[in-house]
Amino acid sequence: DIYFEGKFNITADKKFAIKWYKKAYEKNFHSNESINRIGKYYNGKKNYSEALKWWNIGADNNYHKCLENLGNVYYFGNGDNKDYKKAVEYFKRAIAAGSTNGYPEKNLGDIYLNGLSDITVDKKQAVEYYKKAYKKGIKSDEMINRIGNYYNDEENYSEALKWWHIGEDKNYSLCLEDLANAYYLGEGVEKNYQTAIDYFKRSIEAGLNNGYPEEKIGNIYLANGNSSFLDKEGNFEKAVEWYEKARAKGINSGTLIKNLSFAEFKLGDKRSYSFFENIDYNKALEWYLRAYEHGQKCIHRIADCYDELKNYD
Repeated sequence: DIYFEGKFNITADKKFAIKWYKKAYEKNFHSNESINRIGKYYNGKKNYSEALKWWNIGADNNYHKCLENLGNVYYFGNGDNKDYKKAVEYFKRAIAAGSTNGYPEKNLGDIYLNGLSDITVDKKQAVEYYKKAYKKGIKSDEMINRIGNYYNDEENYSEALKWWHIGEDKNYSLCLEDLANAYYLGEGVEKNYQTAIDYFKRSIEAGLNNGYPEEKIGNIYLANGNSSFLDKEGNFEKAVEWYEKARAKGINSGTLIKNLSFAEFKLGDKRSYSFFENIDYNKALEWYLRAYEHGQKCIHRIADCYDELKNYD
């Protein structure tokens, strides 16, 4: 223990510690933690066969740390030993033997959520394991978000919101995005576009880089382009601004381009019709050309602008 942990001003020397642990074992001092440490040492050295040998000794003693480590070997595939059925078996045994750190539950949740290999997908069981892991102190942002997503899919919106708000307190971007979607769609809460925009912006500030919050904000401004929502006549400009931000992050779906071109078309209208203020045919032409480039059928509008500008060519 002294050499393994570096106690009493002694420099840690795990290789030397393992030598003494093995001598103790040979003299029938079968400490479960010593056995586990021998296995961890060899695992760290990528001597997986030796690690398995010692952890199996600990498993025979029903020691939860050795059982968990065997689960990890088969879960992560150390030494080409990936076997999800064995991983499930050992993680469950580790829990039954008294594991308290929550990682076996977290890993079981991942296995059942994704249906890895020949394990059948069971999202309900996955979430039950995730919640047990959470109670034992695992505060994984992704895990919290997955619990919320499960309840949202089950249309248990109050429970989904509860878990997403836990993620919000940790400033987790995916939970912030999901809260935004709840207000955007009116699922479990009253639809509120301003609150949705606030959450979408927070998810971006928290590091979300998939482009979907930007697209959704663009959709909100586009849907309210002719209303007094938020910024009166500036809504189409803001829609274009946010759609371009989404495109910069890789979102170039047909729907986004169609919406972008429509917003650009409406901006052209706002600069070329007498019932709008600030008539500017040059600016209108600029917007119509952009809309046309993105697929909007507006040749007649472009021609009208050239006509008003007396550019007959």
